[in-house]
Amino acid sequence: MTRSEVRPGDALPDDEQIVRYCRRGSWRRLRAEGFRVKARAFRSGRHPEAAISVNWLGHFGEDDQVALQRICETTTYQGIDQNGKFVKLSSGDIRKIYIESLHTNLNAYFTPSHSNVSHAEIRPSGDAVFVALAAHAERYGSLLDVPPLEDS
Repeated sequence: MTRSEVRPGDALPDDEQIVRYCRRGSWRRLRAEGFRVKARAFRSGRHPEAAISVNWLGHFGEDDQVALQRICETTTYQGIDQNGKFVKLSSGDIRKIYIESLHTNLNAYFTPSHSNVSHAEIRPSGDAVFVALAAHAERYGSLLDVPPLEDS
């Protein structure tokens, strides 16, 4: 499925990547390998129970650095800076996460807006989901640096 075939409201195909910006206090690199992500890194905005705000990395093409630059330019996140990181996850891997307390699997949906054209959401949301995503990110995700910002 190509980018043009994914319509607003559609679930992202399994082979697509999403990113979530994480402020400095919500992640840390481990001395050995890997990283830790706090569950709070996945809480979104004023209504975190509604959905988890992420961005569809592939919306802007296959080059992660170019896509991250465009996401930083078009996002509605407040306060992206060089101290944060983007956690990168596969939409297919997210779909495999089953939340027992909710009796459902997670899914990433393409939900663009005029000001954030690559916006997507992970649904459902809630404390159990935040914990599951943090554990999943540590095992299967990767950390990406924030690209140089214009006012840096």
